[in-house]
Amino acid sequence: MGAAHPATVARYRLTRARVVVGVNAGVILAIGLSLLVPLALSLLYGDGSWRSFLIPAAVMISLGAAGMGATRITSRQAARYVLDRDVYLAVTLAWILAAVLGGFRSSSKEPLTASWTRPSRR
Repeated sequence: MGAAHPATVARYRLTRARVVVGVNAGVILAIGLSLLVPLALSLLYGDGSWRSFLIPAAVMISLGAAGMGATRITSRQAARYVLDRDVYLAVTLAWILAAVLGGFRSSSKEPLTASWTRPSRR
């Protein structure tokens, strides 16, 4: 067997990288969208911590949507070029991103406390 054409090798590597980045962009988008639930609850209860959810949600939704849009590929391309190790890498990075970004909190002047542990304002 002869060596593959350089253009084919480059397309192969680019598609593999796009799949890994695209999967992780989807994770970032999902985490950002999931922050909309505590944002809504914070606004509903008026506990004043809504900025801690709005800023990270806006950043993550923007980055996730941009990443998914930039790495869009067809399923035919993905099935043809993606290896098992690419899938393992994408899943491992997704778990790491979920852990890191799930704990991300925008800076706030007051310490992070649960609203039910604060003294009553009566």
